[in-house]
Amino acid sequence: MAGYPPPRFAGRAENDLDDFIKNYRLYLTAARITTNNAAGKQRALALWQSCLTGDAANWRETKIAGKKFRLNHVSRVRIGSVIYRTETDLPNQLE
Repeated sequence: MAGYPPPRFAGRAENDLDDFIKNYRLYLTAARITTNNAAGKQRALALWQSCLTGDAANWRETKIAGKKFRLNHVSRVRIGSVIYRTETDLPNQLE
C-alpha cells in the first residue's frame, strides 16, 4: 500500500495522540485511501481500528465498538488512566 507500515497507537502515557493522528492521515494519503465516499471511509475506519493496540484497542472495544458515532472536533479522549488532548481542536485549553 504505502511502502511502510501504518502507525500504531497503544494509549500509553508516552504516546502522543497528535503525532498518531498526523501520521495516520499521512499514511492514508500515501496509501491513496480517500474518505470522500462510503467505501473509502470504511477502509479508513478499518485501518484506524487495526492501528490501535493495548489500552487504545481495549478502549475502542469497550467504549465505541458497535455504536454509531461521528468524531468531529474531538478535544479530549480518555484511554485507561491517560487523558489525551488534541491541541488543534481546543480553542480555549484549560490546564
